[in-house]
Amino acid sequence: MTRRERLPAGDHAALICTRPTTWRQVVFPFLAEGIRQGEKSVYLTTLHTPKAIMSLLAQEGVDVDQALARGSFRVLDAARSYMPQGWFDPDATIASYIRATESAMEAGFAGLRAVGDMAWACYQASAWDRLEDYERRVGAELIEPYPLKAICFYDRALFERSLVSTMEVIHPTLWDECSVERRDMDRARGALGGSLRPTRA
Repeated sequence: MTRRERLPAGDHAALICTRPTTWRQVVFPFLAEGIRQGEKSVYLTTLHTPKAIMSLLAQEGVDVDQALARGSFRVLDAARSYMPQGWFDPDATIASYIRATESAMEAGFAGLRAVGDMAWACYQASAWDRLEDYERRVGAELIEPYPLKAICFYDRALFERSLVSTMEVIHPTLWDECSVERRDMDRARGALGGSLRPTRA
């Protein structure tokens, strides 16, 4: 499984974790980088309030009030975004992301960054086959033809292992607790001239 610190243009990643620290370390630098690069960043939330999302983004040095005023950042309700009619339709969701990306470009942004908190789906087990179909189509129908970068956040504690395993395989980039710890270890090693070594218990 490929693990990279930054998502190249047009990438599709899964963040699969349970630790809030891992979620914060991946999501908010990703959103902040998009805003600084002239992209529109969107967080589709299930588990966290918009106030909490905006506070954590501000800790990355983003002027959130300015970003909201410019339209370069938005927090949306994930369930309403993925299930506007009360059920999950992969075709409708893909069409919605296309419209959102095109709208961002028409407004002068370089592209769209989105983080989707997929916790809404833990209550929709009957939709998991459609969700798998959607995730398999994202690359060819959204990521490749449009300037879109996306992270799908799956809280490991909320989903059956079978679904988690499927999502790990589908996404070309995977972030989890281990990959984030490895990244931080590499950063620390570099800062110390390569002298840092893993500590044995």
